[in-house]
Amino acid sequence: YLRLNTSGQVPTLVHGGTALTQSLAIIEYLEEILPGVAPLLPPAHEATQRARVRALAAAMVCDVQPLQNKACAERVSAIRGTEPPVRDAQFAAWAIARGFRAYDDALAATMGRFSVGDAFSLADVCLAPMAYNARVKYAMDLSPFPRICSVLDEVMDVPCIKLSHPDLQPPPLP
Repeated sequence: YLRLNTSGQVPTLVHGGTALTQSLAIIEYLEEILPGVAPLLPPAHEATQRARVRALAAAMVCDVQPLQNKACAERVSAIRGTEPPVRDAQFAAWAIARGFRAYDDALAATMGRFSVGDAFSLADVCLAPMAYNARVKYAMDLSPFPRICSVLDEVMDVPCIKLSHPDLQPPPLP
């Protein structure tokens, strides 16, 4: 696997003999090779909306996800000399809450039914797994983030989100 993805992390998409890594890059690649199939970005002439979608997606993928990742939390505990897993969960919950506060505030200017207007977008794709982790892995109460909760009510009904729900996936390989 390291020959395909030198970081040894997921995801990796192999298409046409080329290995592509990083969630956002893969999602945008699929959007470009399959135009119009399931658009996750507003049309090119809506540059401001596209930028808003990308900013919210990046907030989840770049600002929140790495910090709530178990490996990161374990490393922080090791450096601080604290006892995992309680401290790991506290650190992850802090990281998620910090990111969700910023996301929820940003939604005041962008949201409709979804994160940016009334169309399901890349921002919503990136929000859903972080909300799952917050609720399920870290037992967080999301009520302090009312805009996120409103958006999630819509997002969780989108067929591709329902089908990709973690509880419906096969167990990880040993």
